Amino acid sequence: MKKHYLLFTGLVAISLTLSWEKVGDSVIQKNTTNHIFSSGAQPGNTGAPGEGNCTACHSGTVQDGTPENLFVFASGTMPVSNYTPGQTYNLALSMASSPAKKGFQATVLDASNNVVGTLNANASGGTAASSGGGRFYVGNTTASSSGTNPWLWTWTAPAADAGTIRFYIATNKANNNGQNTGDVIYTSVHPIGSTAGVDEVNLAMVSDFNASFSPNNSMVYLTYSSLISGATSVNIVDMSGRSAYSAQLDASNIGLNKEMIRIPSNVKNGMYVVHFFVNNVANSKTISIQR
Repeated sequence: MKKHYLLFTGLVAISLTLSWEKVGDSVIQKNTTNHIFSSGAQPGNTGAPGEGNCTACHSGTVQDGTPENLFVFASGTMPVSNYTPGQTYNLALSMASSPAKKGFQATVLDASNNVVGTLNANASGGTAASSGGGRFYVGNTTASSSGTNPWLWTWTAPAADAGTIRFYIATNKANNNGQNTGDVIYTSVHPIGSTAGVDEVNLAMVSDFNASFSPNNSMVYLTYSSLISGATSVNIVDMSGRSAYSAQLDASNIGLNKEMIRIPSNVKNGMYVVHFFVNNVANSKTISIQR
């Protein structure tokens, strides 16, 4: 089986005035309120290098969050897989299982595990900021620990290229028993490349990309030719720009490539745009999903 992770969006860019703290070359907005339980985790529980996760307070199990944590990194309303130095991006997180009670915490680090860029919490998007151990975090609020709305926040890239950065996310699928027992914790890592690091020669390295949907087995079929072996991913968005399904795929092979992606039943019939990435270079096709 190919390793998949889902992405979901519902993006709104709303600002929130918070205090500021400077760490090295990065400036982070923060809220010094301590968060516990439904109002958010204590800092340092994202599963990032050197950290624990939500089982520090919840006696649940830790699972691979790749299919559960629906994370979108977007420029405006368009999901992207790389950042431009100095630009601000809209971020959204949902849980695929839509639990009655839930929580999350996220941080972003560079390849050396240092704080990078500016995290901006969004009160209207159900997020609050915190800090600890020299790192900075966003997490849920009491109000956003229930309901189906995505958690929203923003991240401003550093002024200079920082290479590939990684968002570390831990979510809590709570069983709503009023205790901190029996919950399920999901951890995931979401790398975002830099446009400054994209090799321009890659733009001509993928050709003949095509995408089609088969109603017989709810599969999207991708075919393309590649002159390189590189990391690949797919993001399928509806005509309003919302991500309906995303997956990280196997590395491309030199020559003809074929991919089969099973589309979940909760993806409604309609027109979609398939964005396929090889080493952060996008190829796109419009498809119709009709079962």
